[in-house]
Amino acid sequence: MKQFYFKFLLSFFLSSFTLEAIANNINALKLWFTSGHDIIYKLDECPIVTFKNEELIITTPQNAISYKSNDVVKFTYTYIDPQSINDVSNETIFSLSGNVLNVKNLIPLSSITIYTVDGNVLVTTKTNEDGQATLQIPEAFGKVLIVKTSTINFKIIKQ
Repeated sequence: MKQFYFKFLLSFFLSSFTLEAIANNINALKLWFTSGHDIIYKLDECPIVTFKNEELIITTPQNAISYKSNDVVKFTYTYIDPQSINDVSNETIFSLSGNVLNVKNLIPLSSITIYTVDGNVLVTTKTNEDGQATLQIPEAFGKVLIVKTSTINFKIIKQ
């Protein structure tokens, strides 16, 4: 019951905060993980954050990304200047546009792999010396994909 109230209050707070975020030109969602890593998702649309079956789910019109809620300490909305996005220090940024996943500030020369839900590898690559990578996600595969990196694993649900 305690968890239900926490989720209800958090959802209410986020709804209120999302309206404030729009008014203040906030354009990114920052997730803080128990591992000590932070991830920023640059989003063109305001995300909808929900909880379901021990997962935190971030939904946009294009897709949904889910994390184990126990792995997320907190999340906040922030503004990132699109002209200086490369200047964000030590914060990993994931940007999903259509079938292209862009990653910035991950550990240099680390692996990124995208799997189908049944465990088949779709795409694998390594980040460059700056910790950046671009992955083209094949359209022919299912709506649910798993992304594994050196710092975080998450699920993408294509809408």
